[in-house]
Amino acid sequence: MAASAVLAAGSALQGAAGFGVAIIAAPVLALIDPALVPGPLLLCSTVLTLLVFTREKRPLNLRGRHELRWAVTGRIFGAAAAGVVIGAMTPQAISIGVGAVVLLGVAISLVRVRIEPAPGSLLAAGMLSGFMGTTTSVGGPPMALIYQHESGAKLRGTLSAYFLIGSPISIAALILAGKLGTVDALTALRILPGVILGFAISGRLTGLIDRGAVRPAVLSVSAIAGIAVIFQGLR
Repeated sequence: MAASAVLAAGSALQGAAGFGVAIIAAPVLALIDPALVPGPLLLCSTVLTLLVFTREKRPLNLRGRHELRWAVTGRIFGAAAAGVVIGAMTPQAISIGVGAVVLLGVAISLVRVRIEPAPGSLLAAGMLSGFMGTTTSVGGPPMALIYQHESGAKLRGTLSAYFLIGSPISIAALILAGKLGTVDALTALRILPGVILGFAISGRLTGLIDRGAVRPAVLSVSAIAGIAVIFQGLR
């Protein structure tokens, strides 16, 4: 019940802002039961991504598809690297590194350095997102920082399309690394009702995000995520 409640809160945020379920849920779920991350959480977030993508119903234009190709390519490389090292690196080291990178991205945005969705930045963000998403389930901040200046609708639509392709890539990497199996899938089914509830609530929150709150929401949630995973790694 506690895990489902946490997932409901995170799913409501992601349904409204385009990302956030793993940011809110991963540190708390790890405290409830370390077995809930990354596998079960990644499976649940994939279902949520499909729900959000279906609701948005906004096909990507030519530019959006071009941008998505670069990001997904980066995701493949990042997930592959994560699959290789996830068995050798300690969870504490990964958490501290992820938190530091997220906070660096927030700091860059606060000093008004705009990161354009160019091939290089999208490839780098996709790689970092793939590595982070596969090892910790928190793969949203790198991509969200790229699109923080876009409208709420575009942020949700683009990130949903990206995660719809990217999450299965990370799932495959975990399976090949022996870190995701039948037990994880059954665990995900037990906490999936929280995702459904959060998604249902998120429809009432999109108006708040769309009225100019996208950038503050992205930066605030990313900063909280960075601090949370660092403390999780140090505990």
